[in-house]
Amino acid sequence: MARHNPRITPLPMSEWGDKEKEALSVFVKPGGKSVQGGDGNKSKDMSALAIFLNHPGLAKAIFPLTRHLLYDNLLPGRDRELLVLRVAWLRQSDYEWTQHVIIARNKGVTDEEIRRVGHGEVSPDWSARDKLLMRAVGELFESACLSDATWGGLEEYYSEQELMEVVITVGAYDLIAMAFNSFGLQTGEELKAVLAQFPLTD
Repeated sequence: MARHNPRITPLPMSEWGDKEKEALSVFVKPGGKSVQGGDGNKSKDMSALAIFLNHPGLAKAIFPLTRHLLYDNLLPGRDRELLVLRVAWLRQSDYEWTQHVIIARNKGVTDEEIRRVGHGEVSPDWSARDKLLMRAVGELFESACLSDATWGGLEEYYSEQELMEVVITVGAYDLIAMAFNSFGLQTGEELKAVLAQFPLTD
């Protein structure tokens, strides 16, 4: 969960120089009007990107992967967001959770499903496919490896490349959640409203 007192604060736009703008440019969706892509799928909160701009070299390394996972992921958007939401729940990352609640709703995840994420695979209301996604996150957290049974189950729904993206999506967003929690990234008013509607509690 985000720290009450931030350790690192998002770099103000007034302090963005050439290195910061260069790093940020790799996150722009092709044809998009802004770093949000201009498509309404994200909140307007720039804090997640701006906090990494304190270290432009690191941002330039991280942003291409996160951009790929968000915009070019081979997984259906709904499935990707279920994975990310479960990661955010397990890491109790306010910022990651609220941002991806917004994205998930735009990708067809229902409010009931968002609230169900906290129960993981034990919820009896998941489809077989969604249950496997919940299980995959749990196994990667517990043992850093998918079991043969889970891998085999996922193979019924996903290609080999998509299975690779399941693992990398979970790992990448786990890394981001750890960063947000450790840096103390705060949720703004827009995201606090989302958190009030979808709290990180059972």
